[in-house]
Amino acid sequence: MSDAPGLLGSYVKAFAGALPVPLPGRSSELTDDARTLDDVEIDREHLAAYNRVCGFRNTGALPPTYLHVLAFPLALSLMTSRSFPFGVIGLVHLANRIEQRRPVSVTESPSLRVHAENLRDHEKGRLVDLVHEATIDGEVVWRDVSTYRRRGGGGANG
Repeated sequence: MSDAPGLLGSYVKAFAGALPVPLPGRSSELTDDARTLDDVEIDREHLAAYNRVCGFRNTGALPPTYLHVLAFPLALSLMTSRSFPFGVIGLVHLANRIEQRRPVSVTESPSLRVHAENLRDHEKGRLVDLVHEATIDGEVVWRDVSTYRRRGGGGANG
């Protein structure tokens, strides 16, 4: 993929998935579907604005949370695809775990990849992890796991 997916199209798909009719072809399990974006150039003005809003200093390195912002359009594109087992509307975001393996400079162009894994039952429904990774020259330099819960359909209390 050469450009990040547009959020508007993903939002339309998210709302369509919330309609009270089943979407034909939606998987009930995880597939090996993933979204990628190669060699992302860092928009320094956008980064400076993000740093101002979030209280980060402009140090020449990306804050670990900034890569999550860059990967979010990929994640939303994946979550609104038919290969994803749940509609986006109604998902509850439970946790983020970020692992910064090394600083990423604003002059570097990381490649991003997002996939889903670890679909599992939970006492109040089902959980799934969205894994976001940033690589530079084939080395994973950053990893984020976002856990989401869908109510119903799992665990003792479904």
